[in-house]
Amino acid sequence: MSKILASRAFQAMRTMQPVRLSHNIDFEIGPHLLTRPKPKMPKGWDKIEKRREIFQLDDGVPTFLKMGFWDNILYRLTACAVVGGNVWSFYTLYQFANMP
Repeated sequence: MSKILASRAFQAMRTMQPVRLSHNIDFEIGPHLLTRPKPKMPKGWDKIEKRREIFQLDDGVPTFLKMGFWDNILYRLTACAVVGGNVWSFYTLYQFANMP
């Protein structure tokens, strides 16, 4: 039974012809394919470029503080929240450990 199925499979493979799609496609090769127009940049692209220059300056300031005062405030608030959350969680664990 398996020999019959195998022979039928090989016979079907011999009769298959490759499908050619290229003869149905009409196109012209011209100079427009070699020289592409410059892509249009979004409206805020100049602002992004200025920020990129600020972030790439090698002035010794960490990246997360490069934008100035508000970055510094946000960084310090986040650090205080992390420390405060850890203290609170350890206090809660201490309370659970010493329940009457």
